Amino acid sequence: MSKFVLIITAFIFSILFFSCENNSSSTTPNLNYENYAYTYSIFAGGQKGNSDGKLKEAKFNSPNAMAIDSKDNIYVVDRLNSQIRIITPEGEVKTLRDINNKPVLMSTGTYGIAVDKIGNIYTSDFGQIFKTTPAGEKTVLCGSSKTGYADGIGEKAQFDRAEGIFLLNEDLFVADLSNYMIRKVKLSDKTVSTYAGIAKKSIAKDGSIKEAILNSPSGISADSKGNLYITEYFNSNIRKIGNNGQVETLAGGNYGGFSDGIGNQAVFNNPRGILSTSNGYLFVADLNNNAIRLITPTKNVKTIYKSNSTINPQDIVIDSKGNLFFSESNTNTIVKLIRK
Repeated sequence: MSKFVLIITAFIFSILFFSCENNSSSTTPNLNYENYAYTYSIFAGGQKGNSDGKLKEAKFNSPNAMAIDSKDNIYVVDRLNSQIRIITPEGEVKTLRDINNKPVLMSTGTYGIAVDKIGNIYTSDFGQIFKTTPAGEKTVLCGSSKTGYADGIGEKAQFDRAEGIFLLNEDLFVADLSNYMIRKVKLSDKTVSTYAGIAKKSIAKDGSIKEAILNSPSGISADSKGNLYITEYFNSNIRKIGNNGQVETLAGGNYGGFSDGIGNQAVFNNPRGILSTSNGYLFVADLNNNAIRLITPTKNVKTIYKSNSTINPQDIVIDSKGNLFFSESNTNTIVKLIRK
């Protein structure tokens, strides 16, 4: 009987474990985000420097990429300080450190970050993807210090300006900006393969993942169904790479500017970070419009925040309560958009 109970217990545990395997945005609240207004509030930082502490006492230097875990810890690439900063739900800003209590150093070319369910941190750095354990041990996951284009295992693979990264199940998807491609890293064996796009071709074209052409993919996210969403930095489009293997342009007009509207009536200006909710909404950090944009499931683009000054919003995350956070590189600030 005891053996039978152990088997049943193990079976139930395995169901619970694998139900949490999807590291997509399936944990975001299922809200009708277009029905809300958002109040701008300085959450952390606001001054140039390098110091930990309480939220507004902490100092950053050009924060960019962001990630959030299931406990609402926010991870920030503090680019010009070459560090990873962690903002806890208790309101403390801490620097990621190794076992010797020294900061884990990143390069100023770090433009992407993702966190898995056990606290491993993945970062992109031009030609390489790094993995850092919760204890601060940093190793090369794949890629080479020499940029280029090559599929392969581990350090035999090459990227050219790897930017946004996103964890989906046991794969890491990489926006390979200067190769004009989306690459997939299989975490179990570090195999890097080309997922979508054609190397060094940049004239936007929809179609199958083998025929579609991407232009400077920068930010990347995914929904609970495994659809990928990317921002294209130079032609200012938002693209969808469907789980059916088809690539389509959701919004943008292949040029920079500013206007709301549906689909290609909307215009962005060098969009960077993107966030997908589990129920089909997209939030975009529209860098050179100094704005945060919302794309509804019907492709309607709305501006939910726009600054009259240069703030350069870089990336955006959402917590378990539906509050939005984004990084302003020019003001060294982490902003909270409070839903109301």
